[in-house]
Amino acid sequence: MIVSLENYKTKLYQCFFGFGFIGFALTAIRRIVTSGNSHHLYVVVVFTLLFALILGLDRYYWVLGCYLIFTIGIPYIKTSGLELGGGTLVCMYFLRSIFRREIPAKPEFPTFWILIPYIACVAVMFVINPCGLFIFGAQSIGSRFYAMLVIGLAVLFVLERMTFTEQQAKVLFYTAMAGSLSCLVFVSRAADSVISGDAFSDSLHYEFLQMRIVAMLLLCRYPISRFLSDFRLFLCIATAWTLCVYSGNRTAGMTPPVCAAILAFVRRRERMLVVLLAAVGMFGLVFLAVGHGNLYQLPTSVQKALSFLPGDWDAKWSDYGFKDRFRAELRRMAKDQIRQSPWTGRKGFAINLGEVSWVAAGNDAYAGHALTGNWHNVWLGLAADFGVPCAMFFALFYACAIIYAYRKTRIFRPGSWLESMYLFVFIQLFLVFLNSFFAGGHSAKTPEETFLWFGFCLALINGREAELRSEPTLIHMVSANSNGEH
Repeated sequence: MIVSLENYKTKLYQCFFGFGFIGFALTAIRRIVTSGNSHHLYVVVVFTLLFALILGLDRYYWVLGCYLIFTIGIPYIKTSGLELGGGTLVCMYFLRSIFRREIPAKPEFPTFWILIPYIACVAVMFVINPCGLFIFGAQSIGSRFYAMLVIGLAVLFVLERMTFTEQQAKVLFYTAMAGSLSCLVFVSRAADSVISGDAFSDSLHYEFLQMRIVAMLLLCRYPISRFLSDFRLFLCIATAWTLCVYSGNRTAGMTPPVCAAILAFVRRRERMLVVLLAAVGMFGLVFLAVGHGNLYQLPTSVQKALSFLPGDWDAKWSDYGFKDRFRAELRRMAKDQIRQSPWTGRKGFAINLGEVSWVAAGNDAYAGHALTGNWHNVWLGLAADFGVPCAMFFALFYACAIIYAYRKTRIFRPGSWLESMYLFVFIQLFLVFLNSFFAGGHSAKTPEETFLWFGFCLALINGREAELRSEPTLIHMVSANSNGEH
């Protein structure tokens, strides 16, 4: 009877999705045919195929959402992979909970209580200075950033109730790898032009940006010494790092060596090897910087990645490196805003579309980044956008999250898939903190990423603690079988 009831619930679950998405597809296609917009047809087909895939995944429903999270974006879908994947993950968890096909884990970390002050600050600013959503006719784009915060919080509250087993952690590892490699296809030069401007679109290669994820996954899975003894692994990590530098993004180029240093500290082994490799790496960087312009000519994207070192770089990168007037100007603008209104900042993301259009025309690049919350320093940015108290409350949550996540690194079994993935998401959480002072300083995007990676930490901790609770039972069963044989 139990089996029959379970089969009935499974069929009901599948029929709900099947008829729902067939109806969605037919309705959307009918509207597209009447409007004649082929781009909308592409979106409908993609969404229909993706959600049909969810039906077959069943208890691995999270694979699709996690895959999308690790991609930067998909053509013609005007959203980031994190927003699309996070939204998919939250919706699927909610629907599975309705059909009682998901048993939530009991959260140990008091996420909600620590986040209440931060959420209250953001909510109050939205109430004081509300904004609409441009796609619904409003003359403001600010709600896009509020939506990012809501998705990030929803993903955190979902992941802390999920449990990843050893096998699921292995699947998550390869899902992250596949999603990152997909960026080589999804990210186009058109995206580069939007990110970097026309002046840089022909010289940067941001399609290789996510190769840093591939390098991190490999480093977290295998010991550092393994890369020196296995030529295939060495070739893989060397290729991934080279493409990171070739992308022109300095954060991507620095991620693999920083990841190796953090792993040596957390694992408490191979520290001397990492120090020696770091010395060799610094010598190589100095050789590249000194030789450029004299012995050889580096590609423009590599020059940008290495522009933090003194060297004979092209004139277009004079605003980077040690001077870095771009970030200095943004910091000055953020501090001016904090002085004007330290308690409330500029009262959130009420961003007028006309202002954004004016900035996009090239009148003021610095004001454009400040206007959209991309301060390149999240702590000054949060204080400038929502006030100093909001920045302090978010800092409190971040400190508690990192300390808790670091202490939990010791409970994982060395060499397991759970440990590999946990080290990866923990380092991602820590790198977001490091980048929050320099590259990753958006008032909405940085908190969204923080909630995501900490959520994965909690889900993997739930999996390991479930293993620990089952181990005494397994030992007792083995012991009982042994006594029975005698």
